[in-house]
Amino acid sequence: EKVFIHMVHTLFNPFVATFMLCAVIAANMSTMDSQALVAGSIVSEDIFRKVNIRGLNSHQLFSLSRFGVIAVSLFATVFALLFKEWGILE
Repeated sequence: EKVFIHMVHTLFNPFVATFMLCAVIAANMSTMDSQALVAGSIVSEDIFRKVNIRGLNSHQLFSLSRFGVIAVSLFATVFALLFKEWGILE
């Protein structure tokens, strides 16, 4: 789990290692952001549109998509806090 972190600290000076680790974290955050947006879209498009009988307009779906992103992000945060012993940066 910690091979990349150890390798960067071993092969590079601390200044370069910091930038490399920041690049990895930035790529990870970008991926998580995209996954949260996709999950919010799934909540609004696939779940609420099929469940709702009267139909939703685009503004309501957009609001539900935002709510879905917030709900997925909160769920992920709670999950990460409850299971932090599974993490790689202990």
